[in-house]
Amino acid sequence: MVVKKLSNIPLFASFSLDSWYRLLKKVDLTEWLKFPCLSSSKIVNDYLEVFTKQLLKSGNIIIDGQTVILISHPSYHRSIMKQYQEIQRLIQ
Repeated sequence: MVVKKLSNIPLFASFSLDSWYRLLKKVDLTEWLKFPCLSSSKIVNDYLEVFTKQLLKSGNIIIDGQTVILISHPSYHRSIMKQYQEIQRLIQ
């Protein structure tokens, strides 16, 4: 869902880090899983930080100080194998 939302944002749009994370958090907020023993905001924040780092590593965004700039739209893969291969590429 987040990747689809980002594909609707014009290229070279810029955001402060805070507004970037707020934008990502708003995407399909009802779909975030709830864990009774863990703070859901901590899980969401940690995930979005990792996701942002992956976008940075894959060249979809650049971060200049406290500004995030979308320079290319991320793509997503429909097949599970393609998703797995992309995740493996990003974590190496």
